[in-house]
Amino acid sequence: MTLVFMYLGLMIVAIAILAILFILGLTFLIVGLVKKGKAKNRGKKAPLVFIIVGIVFLVLPVGCGTVALLTGATSSVKTAIQRRLYEHPTDRWKKEWVTDNSAAYEAINTMLEAADKGDRELFASFFTEEIQNRPDFEQRMDRFWEKYPGGLYREGIEPENGVPGEASYDHGSVVKDGYAVYSIESGGQWYFISLDLHYQDTDHPEKVGVTSFVMADMVGRAIQLEEANKISDDYEQSYLTCDIKNGSSLTAKRISGIPHIWNETSEDKLTKEQMRDLIAECYSVQDLIDKGIGEPNAEFKMYNATGYEIYYGLKSEGGRELFLHITASKPRGRIIYGDLCYEDETDYDFEMCPFRPLENDDLFSAN
Repeated sequence: MTLVFMYLGLMIVAIAILAILFILGLTFLIVGLVKKGKAKNRGKKAPLVFIIVGIVFLVLPVGCGTVALLTGATSSVKTAIQRRLYEHPTDRWKKEWVTDNSAAYEAINTMLEAADKGDRELFASFFTEEIQNRPDFEQRMDRFWEKYPGGLYREGIEPENGVPGEASYDHGSVVKDGYAVYSIESGGQWYFISLDLHYQDTDHPEKVGVTSFVMADMVGRAIQLEEANKISDDYEQSYLTCDIKNGSSLTAKRISGIPHIWNETSEDKLTKEQMRDLIAECYSVQDLIDKGIGEPNAEFKMYNATGYEIYYGLKSEGGRELFLHITASKPRGRIIYGDLCYEDETDYDFEMCPFRPLENDDLFSAN
């Protein structure tokens, strides 16, 4: 990265010098031409000197600019001709410099449009050569097409949280990967897509392409997230799945945009103010249960997190569902803090339960 910044700094300095030379050269040239045009300066050397100096100063920036324009034009023509010879969309990733965002944008938009049109060949062409050559690839394609609901293409769809990824550089060898998650509403249902990309590999271009396209409805996505947290040596995420749980007995709800398996309880829901006041009296999640609000409606734990995520449904407000999100030390343990959530966001302005440092635990009576 330091080397990149050094080259960038040198480039900025070079452009600045060329700009100064161009301004000086143009100034000398104009002054010389104006002086030469005046009758009183006819036969004098000064105007000619100004003109020559101006031309000398202009030679380098104009020459460099001309070379840059010709190089750019030649490169554009060459690229346009080369692109005509591309057989698959990912050929551009293999032979040109692309960013993680542009690769993800091209993949999700083209693949969903192809899926809606039933163009299996175009859809499949985004996967790496290695994946396309797997013996179960066509079988997985068949299963995907059987479940795909259709109508999910949206022009310019963007990922929820950008395209995080990783890159490695080793003596000129560059490898880059990216990951993106998309959520799409269609026909009153929510669908989620996880997209994995291997969008640059200088030594192994045959490995460049989409490495995973995993799609699910609300319940399917919630189950996927829970299974992904059961980390084990034999766990492997499918590279092509359309997990639609039609007829499932399970239900799920979006909380801050993330699906969770939802267990409805018989207890009456509290308002956000009532729940906030109740939490203030409780040390643990078990205390909340003992006060009659019932078992949590949803629970979740990230494999790499120390806290447990607990969710309760609250009384709706303004036609929007409300939820209490608690981070606890263990499934029914100490309440660390609490947030107010909607389906698509967290409301940090309404404080359900401020963060409770461990040293303040003596303010509460532990069970």
